[in-house]
Amino acid sequence: MTLAAIYIFDYHLFETPFTLNFGGKYIYKLEEDPKTINITRERNPKYLESFFDESKTLLNVSAIVGSNGAGKTSLMYEIVEAIDRNSGNQVIIFEDGETAIFHNFMRINKKLAIPFSFKNIEVDINTIYYSPFLDFKPALSGVDLSFDNILSKDLESLSYLSPPSGFVLPKEVIKRANYRRIRNLKVSELAKPIKEIFDFPDDNLHRITFTRYRIDADEYEVFFDNTPNDFRPFLKGLYKKIKTESYQIRNSKRDTDKDQFILQKNLMKNYILMDIFCLLIKLMEMENSYLKEGHFDKIDVYDEKLIEANNPFKLYKIWFEDYYYSKGGQKNLPDKEILSLLDFLFNYIDNIEFDSNQRGSIYFDWSLKSIFLETEKVDELYELERKLISSLSKYYAVSDSNDNIEYRTVNEIPNYINLEPSSRNLSSGETAMLNLFSRIHEYFDTNVISEMPTERKYKHYLLLLDEADLGFHPIWKRYFVKTLIEFSTKLFKKIDAKVQIIFTTHDPLSLSDLPSNNIVYVNKSQDNSSSYIISDSDLHKPRHSFGANLTDLLADSFFLQDSLMGDFAKDKIQETINWLRNENRNLDEKEYHKDLIRIVDEPILSTKLEDMYYEVFRDETDKESKKQHLMEMAQRYGLDINFGEQ
Repeated sequence: MTLAAIYIFDYHLFETPFTLNFGGKYIYKLEEDPKTINITRERNPKYLESFFDESKTLLNVSAIVGSNGAGKTSLMYEIVEAIDRNSGNQVIIFEDGETAIFHNFMRINKKLAIPFSFKNIEVDINTIYYSPFLDFKPALSGVDLSFDNILSKDLESLSYLSPPSGFVLPKEVIKRANYRRIRNLKVSELAKPIKEIFDFPDDNLHRITFTRYRIDADEYEVFFDNTPNDFRPFLKGLYKKIKTESYQIRNSKRDTDKDQFILQKNLMKNYILMDIFCLLIKLMEMENSYLKEGHFDKIDVYDEKLIEANNPFKLYKIWFEDYYYSKGGQKNLPDKEILSLLDFLFNYIDNIEFDSNQRGSIYFDWSLKSIFLETEKVDELYELERKLISSLSKYYAVSDSNDNIEYRTVNEIPNYINLEPSSRNLSSGETAMLNLFSRIHEYFDTNVISEMPTERKYKHYLLLLDEADLGFHPIWKRYFVKTLIEFSTKLFKKIDAKVQIIFTTHDPLSLSDLPSNNIVYVNKSQDNSSSYIISDSDLHKPRHSFGANLTDLLADSFFLQDSLMGDFAKDKIQETINWLRNENRNLDEKEYHKDLIRIVDEPILSTKLEDMYYEVFRDETDKESKKQHLMEMAQRYGLDINFGEQ
């Protein structure tokens, strides 16, 4: 089922109603009179079945282009609201074979005159909007992956963090969240088409740090509000035990650098245990869900000997083995995931050997509270941490009316492991491209593909990309549509859904991959007071796109017929033309204008300027011809001739 057209009755940027056709099997036209909405259609002569994807996962790709301020972004917003809310201000037409599908058409005060097969149903579709701009627009319905919204989510946990320094740098939080998305994309099978363009940034060693979440505690005691009552005595003992162990390690005997190194490794493990404690307390304290339902089966929580006889890691195992909930699932905490992660980290730290030359190890730095892992180990650690963060959702899981378990995203705890950015800094273009694909991947990987999905999967998705190619290197722009097609096809095939793409762009290379009827052209009125859509029947509608050359695309599709160069170059060349046309020209400027003609790189324009020059200075024609002949002869025999200044 493909989105073919949207008719919009009223929109503030446009003086009259208008139709957006996206290159479906038919081109639609809607007209209104006082009593009737007349809808007609004609075959799209440039439509090819399964043109973008033979598997029919990706149904279509379309673009919206126009000058700045014409309303491209506003149209994207209107499309999102039309699909997700359909207030009655639009007629949304999908195609299913020869049948037109009117998506939730609510306008009933006029009669529909439709001379072809149609249905009025609700299409199971959701929108995904991506924008690289920080423009402070309000959040959209559907899936909003705009920079504004992503930034807001990345900083959502800022007030919950409790780093060793006591303060949090927002820049570091954003950087780590962004690199985390890129890393998760890199290890995904969806990264293949992107890897064909450039190598993902990587290091031989990766610095790993750990997130500590803020809890209500002082140096001696932890305080609770929503943690299950029966857990509290045991958890207070565990908190004190971790603190006591830290004190004992710090004050243990150390005579050599190696002793100091071993002490620091033990401190690191203790530090990690406190991080995990804070994460679990944060999880339970967010809501009063199990205040009277969390219990221990066998252990006596008031048994001080139990706390005294076991180290903190062992106490974690005792807790996770013995607890249960009388409401909800029997094991709602991420116990298995935490123990697996702790086993990995502790084994890794224990196996870091002391290097006398380093007076420590390149794999560990206590002063930075960091360990350093090789790529293969990082991937293993990330998978363990991903399972941990995903499993947090089960603590607040509920059953719906059909006894299906619904999970919620625990936004307050977005991660535990932090992978510091590579020493190779990303260029702006690399960042732009990776942001696009990693944000789309993260949404589905976290919320839909996860073992505990927090959002339902739709049968259809409309992916709207607002100038997503902004900042791309020209070579990458050539690959933009192709890579987008391969990535989207693979992703949505994986989740067994259909997808359609609409993007805005200022880049002619992207348009050369689309048939012209897949492109919506927006233009401003002559007085700039409003905008309008160039209709398919308009003789002025641009006709060049698929497979067209760059010059035609710029002149035709981007309304630049008056000039295909920068204004500075245009003015300089115009000065030379005016000088050549002026019979009273200043001959002292002759060499300047001759040199300027020589640096013009557009071949047709350069030839025309040379013709004009030699038309004025005929006496130089023969001399120039002889010089050119000599240079060609020299090239043929491998000689280098320098005529010098004339």
